[in-house]
Amino acid sequence: VAAAVEEKRRAIAAETAAKLAADRAAAEEAQRARQAERSSAEAAEREAQREALAARKADEAAATRQREEAVARRASEAEAKRRARLEEQKEAKEAAKQKRKAQKKTPSAFAVEKEREERAAAEREES
Repeated sequence: VAAAVEEKRRAIAAETAAKLAADRAAAEEAQRARQAERSSAEAAEREAQREALAARKADEAAATRQREEAVARRASEAEAKRRARLEEQKEAKEAAKQKRKAQKKTPSAFAVEKEREERAAAEREES
């Protein structure tokens, strides 16, 4: 009877040890799975942060490029206006010069009147 009890006690002890080993293995496996999941989540988070940073930098670069293009466009427009204004001034100056030239060649009203009088006097002398 003692041998049977001893045999039963050993069987229970072996079964308990096997259960403990299985539970320990399951717990370790669950721990490894949680760690792997955590590592995967951390890697995904890092990747998302990298992508967000890249997108932010691309947006900033695009905004900078747009600002620079706007500045260049405004400078170009200002230069075009300046050139147009200079061209208008040049044309106005030339027109004024031509007007002065024409006025110099055009006899004054006094000179025209004097010429008429001289012709009239010359015609009277001839007659």
